[in-house]
Amino acid sequence: MGSIFDSPKFRPMDRVAGKITISITGTGVGFSKQVLSRLGYAHYVQIFINEEDKLLGIKACEQDTPNSMKFISQKKEKVDSLRWNNPTFKTEIQSLVSKELSKANYACDGEYLPEEKAVLFDFNKAYPMKKEQ
Repeated sequence: MGSIFDSPKFRPMDRVAGKITISITGTGVGFSKQVLSRLGYAHYVQIFINEEDKLLGIKACEQDTPNSMKFISQKKEKVDSLRWNNPTFKTEIQSLVSKELSKANYACDGEYLPEEKAVLFDFNKAYPMKKEQ
């Protein structure tokens, strides 16, 4: 007999608390631990940009997937956060936000798409990051 928890009415609670967030600062692009967890701590991802609707998608993939990019180093398994200092990627993201917002440090909360094993960020909802006191 199977477990009661095998029922489709149950889902495992995510073990990582917090929001799925991407942050863009003068020094690069940061991904929250929740992003990393939802992508299964993927070593490779595909990045998708929809400039018209101001969307950014990040999908876990294999190294041999077309247009794959290194995400988490294979030397690291469960990292707390990830920062990319790739100016081209940062510039691509800045094309998704207003000119005023692109001059500041800003963030965007995302949504997990389990069927895609991906996260989606709607930069229409990006917001300035609060300055630390």
